[in-house]
Amino acid sequence: MVRRVKVPTKDVFLTADGVATRLAMRELKKAKIDPGPLLAKAGISLLELGEEPKRVKAESQIRFLQIAAEALGDSALGFHLAQHFDLRECGMLYYVLAASPNLGEAIRNLARYLAVANESIRLGVSERTKSTVLAVNYKIPRLSDRLFAEYGYAVVLRAFRELTGRNVSPKAVTFIHGRNTDKAEFGRFYGCPVRFNATEDTLVLPTESLSMPILTSDKYLLQILKSACDEVLAKRGEISSTLRAMVENEIVQLLPHGKAQVEKVASNLGMSNRTLARRLSEEGTSYAAILNELRRDLSARYLKDPALSLNQIAWLLGYSMVTSLNHAFRRWTGNNPKTVSMRVASARLA
Repeated sequence: MVRRVKVPTKDVFLTADGVATRLAMRELKKAKIDPGPLLAKAGISLLELGEEPKRVKAESQIRFLQIAAEALGDSALGFHLAQHFDLRECGMLYYVLAASPNLGEAIRNLARYLAVANESIRLGVSERTKSTVLAVNYKIPRLSDRLFAEYGYAVVLRAFRELTGRNVSPKAVTFIHGRNTDKAEFGRFYGCPVRFNATEDTLVLPTESLSMPILTSDKYLLQILKSACDEVLAKRGEISSTLRAMVENEIVQLLPHGKAQVEKVASNLGMSNRTLARRLSEEGTSYAAILNELRRDLSARYLKDPALSLNQIAWLLGYSMVTSLNHAFRRWTGNNPKTVSMRVASARLA
């Protein structure tokens, strides 16, 4: 039986608190790089930031982190930014966690109020007997985001450790995107296996750790903060996303496993092939067009990564052979991917 779901309408103003943006700006300034042109390239105005905390478009922040990472030559910029700033800069959400009675309640409050900090993501929490799984779901295309995903989980784990005064260690961490460099550094930070090219973004904690008390717990302050967060969310209303973004997120997870067929995507979204085709048509696109454009955009991004071979790129795009990637890339750009990869490498050495 097909499960029917309501597909929300598009909202182009999904916003984030901009903390990661400001942290990246600081790193650029330390490196004597003017962040202004890079912000403009990402669609962020300096006037949006100012001296006081301001919100920015979530997708613009993701673009800026990528641009800043390239300028700084740091492919793990988000992960590095997360490790050394004052967590109080995260604002109201941090204080909600800090006022919670224990780690379990802090996690539940994080899931409930995450949209206060970032409207583009949702956190699902599955508490089981031995393991509790925190899984992130996106309301914007996940394909464009690797740096903020790495930033987000590192910030969350830092908060858990600082607020409990304990070395909270996950059982496992997984990311949808691929990574060939700095893996050992991720393993040292998390203290557990970190797997890339996974089907989900997850942080898996021992359920027994949820009973750890929060050192700064304050039930009276927590009541005040929760009421304030509820008010913020009520004013913003229900945040929406496009069906296209939902389809792209499904495809990105399925591509490396060779299972990005329309039937599988439609099933995962709880609708029939016909319904999916009709609703995509209403948005002016089709499944085939989305798959083709997604592969094209991903190929351009992957070719910039010197750690990825053409065989790996072909696999990440769901092709069984490099020759299939070659044919598709020539169709998209008129060039050979190997030639483009060599140009990128030469430009990097210049």
